Amino acid sequence: MTRRARSRVPHRSLVRPTGRGALAIVLAPLLLLGAEVTGLTLLHYLASALLVALGLSGLMILLSGAGLDLERRVRADAVRAGGAVDVEMRLAPTALFARVPLGRGVVRAYLPGALGDHGDLPLAPSMPHSLVVHRRGVHELGPCGILVRDVLGLFHLRRIVPAPAQVIGLPAVEEIDLVLAQRLGRAVGDSASAGHRAQGEPGPIARVYVPGDDIRRMHWKASARTGRLMTREDEPATSVNALIVLDTRAPAGPFPPALEEAIGRAQDRAVDHAATALLALRGQGYDVTVLDASGDRIVAAGREHPLSASGATSAFGAPGRSGRYGTTGEADGSDGIAHHGAQADAIAAHTALLALAAVGFGDTEHHRDPHQGSPGPVAVALAIGAGDGEAFADLDLDRFAGSAPRRLALAVLPEPRPGHGPADVEVTGGGARGSWRRVEAGHEASLREILRAVADAGAGAAR
Repeated sequence: MTRRARSRVPHRSLVRPTGRGALAIVLAPLLLLGAEVTGLTLLHYLASALLVALGLSGLMILLSGAGLDLERRVRADAVRAGGAVDVEMRLAPTALFARVPLGRGVVRAYLPGALGDHGDLPLAPSMPHSLVVHRRGVHELGPCGILVRDVLGLFHLRRIVPAPAQVIGLPAVEEIDLVLAQRLGRAVGDSASAGHRAQGEPGPIARVYVPGDDIRRMHWKASARTGRLMTREDEPATSVNALIVLDTRAPAGPFPPALEEAIGRAQDRAVDHAATALLALRGQGYDVTVLDASGDRIVAAGREHPLSASGATSAFGAPGRSGRYGTTGEADGSDGIAHHGAQADAIAAHTALLALAAVGFGDTEHHRDPHQGSPGPVAVALAIGAGDGEAFADLDLDRFAGSAPRRLALAVLPEPRPGHGPADVEVTGGGARGSWRRVEAGHEASLREILRAVADAGAGAAR
């Protein structure tokens, strides 16, 4: 169902003569004057005809404006960026023009750039059309201008009507399959379903020292190795929490228009990767929380239903025999449970994508979940940002990651580095437990390609 937004644009109408009408208004009194001076009856007839035409045109244009209004509704207003939405637009039932066409006209829709700017539609009782959603985000449809010209073409009416509606461009989620989900697990941690230690078998790990930590638990070897004070902490026995941190800070500008567009493209790509990772980690059995750069929670999504995760739903909740993580198997006596679990998973995934669609970079007024902070002991930590040398700058990622044993920081580059292509991936660091593995990727690199490069780098470091 389309959520109708309030609009402050009032109904404004303006009636004025066309060029032809202005000429008739000037000629009519001149012809009357000429008829009085010369006594020619023909001039009097011509002047009378012009005055009658002006009167009829004025009456028709006024009647055309009677009850003139638009109703606009967007069907399935949330679509993946790059997709199209169907818009139903029609004249209001109160519009006389819908029943008695007293002229011709167009509807000019003023749209944001992400929907193609403005466009014209021939004025008719019903005007269905489609809009391509070029960018991620919540896009308010602007007001509409109705332009009507009477049959004789002497006057035209211009009316601005709000017709509020909105379209949501969802992040572009990659196809989620078992291979991609396992790669993500290997890149940033073990699977929640099989990779954690059993209860009562915690292991010591090192994390960055924070004021208040017990000085007796200082990890001197890790401190010497990293050059930073580190403290010893017992790894939680079990953890099914995964954390995704989006660096939502706006880079310092201003920038040339071309670079501004490239930065926006990289930011959208970073959100795409976050959405793909969220769905993949949910399918691996993790409770996933997404935070912004200030630590506010954007969305929290619980793990998938254990039966539906085997393939009861597609990435957007459509039922099918072949699902995200392999071919659907028969669950003896549990079809109903799987069905309800699949519905719940689809709702949870859609809610998460809606929250990520609304993420604004540098938007401090954006509404967030009132619950803030990390979800507790974290098994998987993934940081994603956009920018060349600015992603994660002055951002203490360790305070988000907690005791996560493996961590991945992914920076999406607005423009490729010299000698690199827009789909190239470069992996650095991250060999030690509890350290960040940093990845720089072009905006055209898919998450599958990024994770493959991370896996290859890990295999090379192991050798």
